[in-house]
Amino acid sequence: MKLILRYGLSFLFVVFGASQTASITNVQAQQRTDGSQIVDIAYELTGDLPSYNITIQVSFDNGVTFENIFLVSGDVGINITTGNQKMINWNFGVEFPYQYSDSTRVKIIGDSGNQSTIEFVNVAAGPYTQGQNDNIATIDYDYQIMKYEVTNFQFAQFLQYGLAAGYITASPDTVIGFYQGDAHYSSGEYPFIDLSKENCRIMYQNGFFVPEIGYEDFPVVAVSKFGASTFAAEYGWELPEHNEWEKAARGTTGWDFAYGDQLLPHWANYNGSGDPFDDGPTPVGYYGGVGHQGYWVGDAHSPYGTYDMTGNVSEIMRVNVSQTPIVGGNWNSYDLYTTPLHVWYVNSYVSGNMYDTVGFRCVKYD
Repeated sequence: MKLILRYGLSFLFVVFGASQTASITNVQAQQRTDGSQIVDIAYELTGDLPSYNITIQVSFDNGVTFENIFLVSGDVGINITTGNQKMINWNFGVEFPYQYSDSTRVKIIGDSGNQSTIEFVNVAAGPYTQGQNDNIATIDYDYQIMKYEVTNFQFAQFLQYGLAAGYITASPDTVIGFYQGDAHYSSGEYPFIDLSKENCRIMYQNGFFVPEIGYEDFPVVAVSKFGASTFAAEYGWELPEHNEWEKAARGTTGWDFAYGDQLLPHWANYNGSGDPFDDGPTPVGYYGGVGHQGYWVGDAHSPYGTYDMTGNVSEIMRVNVSQTPIVGGNWNSYDLYTTPLHVWYVNSYVSGNMYDTVGFRCVKYD
């Protein structure tokens, strides 16, 4: 459905529903006349599932390109239940204070499991090469693993939902949330992410979690095991165990790195690799075979089609011990012969610590 409305700010605002598995209908929008420039968007959500993930995007060029909207609240985010009286409040005046255009379009997207933004690859049951000596091991079940590391945009969405649901609290520097507990940590309040870290690109402003502009598709960092585990649990997923992660990274190739046997500067983000982001993470999937800013990169995917399993950020594993394992090395890793960049290498850190070299990805089981 398409609805065209005119407002006192002299721009044309078009709202339409788009969906993969959900049905979004009866979309209506109205800008408040109290000077706040807040736009109230009402819609109806139906479908075969009890809930869906709702995202909203804006275009200022008649729908040719869209970008994510962040200063929104209400029935937006993950696990939005179906119903006829859904409402999104968009703080347009704060997010786009000088953007008035007759070419403005807004898109509402509903999907199950956030698959519009998070891609998984299939890993079939069977053998793989394990460890420094390339032993043959087997995983006897199928599973799926995220193609890319969790991004700032995806984690900010999760934080916004947790804030609305009441299981996290936030300050400008730190987010504390409820962790369900494990064999070594009882359920309770734990730090989820340190917003003050240099390479953490998520900000908490005016009650909203907002990725820095231009860093939406960079991997989230400075997240704890507790924050990563709760993110995964919210979607019904898990953090990977190391054997699952290692198989996805090397298959039966015996490679030391996720794309081959040599550490090469145009194939991974590590200390000294020379890419334009050498002092921090690159966007997820940056080493996908497409040049950026005049810098050529190889298509550094694993045998299963995952990216960034060598370098970029170290990734948190699912092991219920007091020390959390991390794998894959990161943008600050170096030294070819002793490096944690090898896919078989496992490092560890205290579970509650939050470093701007550490992120994560998730697995799921059908």
